Amino acid sequence: MRPALLLTVLIACLVVPSGAWAAEGSTSIDLGGSAVQRLKAQKVKVTAKAPAKLRRGVLTLPVRQGLVSTSALLNHSGALQLRKGKRVVRFTRLQSRLASTSYVNATVGSKRLKLLTIAGAGVSLNSATGTASLRDARLTLTTAAAKAIKRKLKLKKLPTGRFGKGTVDAIVDAANPSPGGGPTPGGPPTSGPISDEPPLLARPASAVNVASATVVWYVRDSWIRYASTEHDVEAVEGAVAGAAVPYDQHPCADSPNAAAPSLVYSYTLPFASGWHDAASDQTAIYTTGGTRFSYPGHGIDLTTRSLEIELTGATSRVIARFSGGANADKRGVFFNLAAPVGGLFKGSIPSGGSQSVFAGFYSPGAGFGCVSVSYSL
Repeated sequence: MRPALLLTVLIACLVVPSGAWAAEGSTSIDLGGSAVQRLKAQKVKVTAKAPAKLRRGVLTLPVRQGLVSTSALLNHSGALQLRKGKRVVRFTRLQSRLASTSYVNATVGSKRLKLLTIAGAGVSLNSATGTASLRDARLTLTTAAAKAIKRKLKLKKLPTGRFGKGTVDAIVDAANPSPGGGPTPGGPPTSGPISDEPPLLARPASAVNVASATVVWYVRDSWIRYASTEHDVEAVEGAVAGAAVPYDQHPCADSPNAAAPSLVYSYTLPFASGWHDAASDQTAIYTTGGTRFSYPGHGIDLTTRSLEIELTGATSRVIARFSGGANADKRGVFFNLAAPVGGLFKGSIPSGGSQSVFAGFYSPGAGFGCVSVSYSL
């Protein structure tokens, strides 16, 4: 018998719907700080692509669409451009997320990444009135964005550090969805098809079968509160919902809310099969069943099921089947697994086609729930 193994993966959870509500307002960035100085020292010019504007050192990004609930997602039109001679790097599909952890996402080329982190300012959200704001936030250019700029502009030095001071004022009109119920140009990214379905993990000849396993998925607490607004999260295909509990009984609560009602956060997934190979120290656990998240008012209908847990050292990951949006029963890498720390395997959203399930909302490296796995051979 192999001792039970506890696997816990911490993940953040908010799926961008295929449509969003019309909005107005702007995010303003008063450019300044070490990152901007390093760009100027290397003769890089910061510009804006309309309808974004750059005047007297202040970049203004119009808010075109958004959602406001326990967090805010604001989608901007226009783009941020950096130019050195004939070389240009353009950040498009800019998207501000305001919550306990706030940041600005963007697309550069074909890659979605986290452009700026937002810190040092209180976020004010009111879902009843659809308003979102913050004042005098510190904006810092992420390392991923700095590396992309350095590479594309062929700079000698990495332009890391502060990028400026930010202000947000936005109003989302929940009574006025975007035309056609979907995003308009410059609006939010939409869920795309998975194009990188992974192969099953190759089983070594020396592997032995897993006789039994218990797999429990603890979904992020703030996502459950959000996704349960119209319909309870549904356990499907043999999965079993756990008991409703207060948020503080969630083993990996991310967003404590003392006013939250007791809700179901955990789902036990039926064991299908598995194997372990002592020689390579690899393990694969396959499950059936899953969960369906349905929030019609925000365009969400997503089913995730049949989780495959691959424990392979530095390449460990979790694969799932996705249905909803552009995907019908497609397998994709759900999240990667880092080396265990204190018995915990932290997960992160991968780069690639399976990231499109989340409509570009997640930058590579963001996370999604927690899963416990115990098994015997």
